[in-house]
Amino acid sequence: MLAMIENENSLFSSIAQELVEDHIEKIMITGSGTSYHGGLNAQRFMEKVTGLKVEVPYPFMINKNTFNDHLNTLLIGISQDGGSYSTYNTMSLAKSCGKKTMSMSGYKDVFIDTVADYVCTVPCGEEKAGAKTKGFHCTILNLMLLSLQIGLKNKNISQDEFEYYNKALKSTIENMPGIIESSIPWIESIKDDLANANDVRLVGTKDNYANCLEGALKLLETIRVPVTGYEFEEFIHGIYNAFSKDSYLIVLDSGYEAERLKKLPRVLREWTDHIFIIGKDIKNDKNNFQYDFKNDEDFSLFEYILVIEMMCAIIPEVKGIDPSIPMDPQFHQKMSSKKF
Repeated sequence: MLAMIENENSLFSSIAQELVEDHIEKIMITGSGTSYHGGLNAQRFMEKVTGLKVEVPYPFMINKNTFNDHLNTLLIGISQDGGSYSTYNTMSLAKSCGKKTMSMSGYKDVFIDTVADYVCTVPCGEEKAGAKTKGFHCTILNLMLLSLQIGLKNKNISQDEFEYYNKALKSTIENMPGIIESSIPWIESIKDDLANANDVRLVGTKDNYANCLEGALKLLETIRVPVTGYEFEEFIHGIYNAFSKDSYLIVLDSGYEAERLKKLPRVLREWTDHIFIIGKDIKNDKNNFQYDFKNDEDFSLFEYILVIEMMCAIIPEVKGIDPSIPMDPQFHQKMSSKKF
């Protein structure tokens, strides 16, 4: 990620200039699973620095009517391995409607590149594990760096603002190794409890919503039990009714809506003891991971998901699962969902 920032100009400057000269008015980002969550995480920052409307629908939500607004739209299709048929088909549809397309994959010369006007390969290197983590972080950063270049060139942000955001990004990324290393002994101390979980909910406020979705996906991919992720407000609108003494709750407490969010564990402890909290301004005890997160309003989304990703590396081993190998390595071939 630091190397991506160092190479930002060479990666995105000329493409951003062309998009500005093309008078792009709207950006749409599409992809499935982790790719969708990456786009959702980047959306707010992209709108902020580009001044453009940014939408993040799933591929199945896009049809010809999607483009009825007649805006000059760039559709960014994301697929970590580059072989997603749903992403490819959506990009093809956008082109048939006269829209520009861009591909983002972790590899060069992949299937979705063949229908792209612009290729912005995510330079995260090979990722052999089925549950992608490098690709998730680097896809978000790819989108953010592209947006910074667009915002600078269309004069939505100044040179000073551009440099400020890059500095803040770098500071957050440099804080990430400490989070990873510090989380390991905490996860080791609770791994036997979490390995017994069969009903897990991941909850955070809106700034961590995409991370709740991604964290739930990563956990269910690796510990292989039902896991769901919710934004805090959505969770308290009925989801709590499904809680019992055997339910597990993991809370991402970034400090947003702090007082209201802190009430949730207090209430749910009437029903279950299996509540774990990850945050900065929280009590440090056996069920809580307290760390000095940077908590930057734009970039804290890179921090909290790291602890969940480390859970996905450690807990499956207790259950005798190799988290790097999908339950069925031939699943996508059987379902004809990806081109290999």
